[in-house]
Amino acid sequence: MLIDARSLPTNQILETDVCIIGAGAAGISVAAELANAPFRVLLVESGGTEFRHRTQLLYRGENSGRPYPPLEFTKRRQFGGTTKTWFGRCRPLDEIDFEERSWLPHSGWPIVKKDLDPYYARAHALCELGAYDYQAGQSDSMIESSGLETKVFRFSPPTDFGQTYLDSLHQAANIRLILQANAIKIALDPEGRQVSSIECKTIAKNKFSIRAKIFILAASALEITRMLLVSNDVHANGVGNQYDLVGRYFMEHPHVFSGTLVDIPAGFPPQFLKLNYEAKQKNLGVVHALGIPESRMRKEKLLNGSLVSGQSADI
Repeated sequence: MLIDARSLPTNQILETDVCIIGAGAAGISVAAELANAPFRVLLVESGGTEFRHRTQLLYRGENSGRPYPPLEFTKRRQFGGTTKTWFGRCRPLDEIDFEERSWLPHSGWPIVKKDLDPYYARAHALCELGAYDYQAGQSDSMIESSGLETKVFRFSPPTDFGQTYLDSLHQAANIRLILQANAIKIALDPEGRQVSSIECKTIAKNKFSIRAKIFILAASALEITRMLLVSNDVHANGVGNQYDLVGRYFMEHPHVFSGTLVDIPAGFPPQFLKLNYEAKQKNLGVVHALGIPESRMRKEKLLNGSLVSGQSADI
């Protein structure tokens, strides 16, 4: 069932078993897993199926500290989220990315890569990426002699989650999809230990709330952080922020123009030269990149990174 929140009576209370806030890649993936399950699911999206500037501008906010693009240009606020505009390039994190490293403050995760491997494999199906295989195959002596290694990227067609999964979610008997609904605040019980509801508002400013047994926040890292912090009527620092850490470890992968490859030597592997981001290519499949070996990262205390022909380096 598909509902336009603008048609709901103001102050209505919607009841469900599971409420998912955000219908981008994460929210749609969770909803797809729960389709036709024996409980009710409510998938809430701020935008509609078509792009609208007025909704998109709700992402606006102030940046401070290190330079960062205007927030309204960093993601898409509509059903399907930023999969409406992505190029489809994918690669799982490497094992070293999860480790505590003495040269990198605040590094180290409570999980390791193998904990995520089964989920990466399932994500491949949703992103239409083919086999979960990132082995580079036979090594190349020219690459190894330069102190680098081959890294593999896979490309989604790219999959537009909004277009690809709308019909199946719409037809699932247990799922209600609500569009044009902005989640604005998390309401807690008086003790502040449990979420009682999430308050929503449309651009036309009619309000409604959602009560659920389970709430899943899937509205992107920045929007989830804003919602947690603004919900401060019970906990002064916001929901889940008793240690003042919510939003403190924002992660990004900077892009750096590192140079131009000229006078390509004879025998240079051609698979490193096939990617051109200006060509709007589709279905690129497997693309090779130049990467930093783990041993070199440890020795020279470097961050992980790779270099792809046709665009800047990912650090």
